Amino acid sequence: MMTAVISKSAADKAKLIVGGLKRAGIDLVATLPDAWLTDLLETINADQAMTMVRVPVPPAA
Repeated sequence: MMTAVISKSAADKAKLIVGGLKRAGIDLVATLPDAWLTDLLETINADQAMTMVRVPVPPAA
């Protein structure tokens, strides 16, 4: 089922994405720090069924 997400908030979109990940059997997410993914990463981190691994960014050479 396709859900229209045009008028939804970032938090609502994050919940839709996490729901899709869980339906696909994905429960482990590795992420680099990224400001525009804040709502998604907070939603993943708050979900007890999901494991989030934060990958640090190495310093520039």
